[in-house]
Amino acid sequence: MIAAARTLSLSAPRLASSPRLCGLAGLRSLSTLKPSYDNIIVAPQPNGVGLVTLNRPKALNALCDALLDDLIHATEAMDADPGIGCIVITGSEKAFAAGADIKEMQSREFSEVFSKNMFKQWAKIADVNKPTIAAINGFALGGGCELAMMCDIMVCGEKAKFGQPEINLGVIPGCGGTQRLIRAVGKSKAMEMCLAGTMIGAEEARASGLKREAKWTHK
Repeated sequence: MIAAARTLSLSAPRLASSPRLCGLAGLRSLSTLKPSYDNIIVAPQPNGVGLVTLNRPKALNALCDALLDDLIHATEAMDADPGIGCIVITGSEKAFAAGADIKEMQSREFSEVFSKNMFKQWAKIADVNKPTIAAINGFALGGGCELAMMCDIMVCGEKAKFGQPEINLGVIPGCGGTQRLIRAVGKSKAMEMCLAGTMIGAEEARASGLKREAKWTHK
């Protein structure tokens, strides 16, 4: 997986030099990586690969606001770094991300969620100009599955599980799942996953087009 990321990183400088992408990058405020983050681990790799590991193991990497703030800051900093050509986002062997942080969300009223456009900042992950790879093992559910779909490429281990189980809470996917999932697996499969909360494994994800052929071993 890192080898594939290195290959992608070689093309990123050419992509980043295009006038359109340079114009987009100019709209962003430049940032640099922090020495450390509370909810992620950042480890730049050789040959221009930036590795970001989600790090809330006790919560199965549930995507709280603080984790998203860390992830957005790190990916934007790597996007602006000419020494990094590709960004890999991964989790633990047990969970890539088990969804949004329901405990954090449950006390919020509709008016607060609507007026603040609660999930607006998630789109910044998809706005990264450089190639992004989601390396998945274990659970990628709800917001975790949506985060993975925001990346350009998905690779996963044999124990990976994908799903949009929000229906079990009486809601629907809120971060692009109703759109990106249809484009990846087709209307019928997407409706099944969203309306029945069905999970699929690595092999079915490959067969349905959600992930690419390559397999990945968590190390």
